[in-house]
Amino acid sequence: MRKISKNAQKIFNHAKANPRLSVYELAAAVGINYKNAHVAVAFCEKLGFVKSELSVVNNKPRREVFVIPELQDLDISEVVLESGDKLIDAKAANRKWFFQRHGSMAVMPMLNVELAIENESFDKW
Repeated sequence: MRKISKNAQKIFNHAKANPRLSVYELAAAVGINYKNAHVAVAFCEKLGFVKSELSVVNNKPRREVFVIPELQDLDISEVVLESGDKLIDAKAANRKWFFQRHGSMAVMPMLNVELAIENESFDKW
């Protein structure tokens, strides 16, 4: 479980207070690098917290960011992300495959003793 990054929290909170700002304006307002602001906006969009629309102002493309109206009352600092079950299952499957193929987990970067207990294969170590 992990918290949402500070940059994403700053972007979300400022976009909530000031809708329809560009990513560059958000970056300047919260005091972060514009590249980090683009990453934070993309992360918030992926989670479904904000939306962005591409518009053209003075013949220049402008990506305006706004918070989804249903989430105006959300305190993003309290949001905790859980790791996906698919990711955990994939890691466990990789460890099991490595153990079955090599017979030893001594060279594996992350030792999973629970898997060895489950397979009752301590004698191979």
